[in-house]
Amino acid sequence: MKALQTALLVLLIITVLTGCALRSELHVSEAASSAAVHDYNDLAGTYLFETREVDEPYRPKLVLNADGTFEFTVNLLTQMGNIDGTYSADGSTVLLTVETIDFDGFQGEHVKTITFDVSSDKNLMYRSTDSGDDQPIGMTNPYDLFKKI
Repeated sequence: MKALQTALLVLLIITVLTGCALRSELHVSEAASSAAVHDYNDLAGTYLFETREVDEPYRPKLVLNADGTFEFTVNLLTQMGNIDGTYSADGSTVLLTVETIDFDGFQGEHVKTITFDVSSDKNLMYRSTDSGDDQPIGMTNPYDLFKKI
């Protein structure tokens, strides 16, 4: 009986220590990924919507400039529309603050903010706007992947 109690106690100690080590490792990993995207130079570049169904000139494109400004070209079916403004990064979230939109009468004409998630150092994923999580902008839908070119 004493041997069983000792074995259970040892097992409990090992489980607690393993859990603490894993939790500590997770926090270090979260901190590293959250600190990974704060410099505009890390994000700056051109991101093109990843699809083969649409010819390249008609694919939505996001340009993030090193000075903190952006240009977002969206497909409106009959034409391309442009949105520009400034952006900020917080961890793996990129928030675009809209200053001008050169189209009307199409989805996304009244947005003030647009959110992308960094899915890797080469890709961004369109997430949402201030109009709602499932709100498209033109032909750009939530979870559309934009690859850095």
